[in-house]
Amino acid sequence: MRKLLTTLALCAVASTGWAQTATELVGTWQLVGLKDPKGKTLNIEEAFGTKQVFQVFAAPNGFEGVVGDQRARGTWALSPDNKTLTVKVEHMLVKFRIESFTPQTRVIYADELGTLSYEKR
Repeated sequence: MRKLLTTLALCAVASTGWAQTATELVGTWQLVGLKDPKGKTLNIEEAFGTKQVFQVFAAPNGFEGVVGDQRARGTWALSPDNKTLTVKVEHMLVKFRIESFTPQTRVIYADELGTLSYEKR
């Protein structure tokens, strides 16, 4: 019986952590740092033509990518262990490895894009 209660408690803590992370992800995030896949720092304005680059996450899984006045809508999902953020826009699917995540900052990595650092707005 004790083992069952311990297992249930761990499951509750694990699911609470996921829900909290997903809840904290919802909102508008501005790109503040960019490195290519080899680790070279890139200028955001030179790379995108604007400094106004955002990821907007809505509950339960709505996503919008914003670059200047261009917008692309899609969906997002977090892996159960909170280590992978998957974003699907139109026919493109990108899996980001979450390097760090706080309520106000997020650093993600994708093989094709490199490292992207965001701040919540």
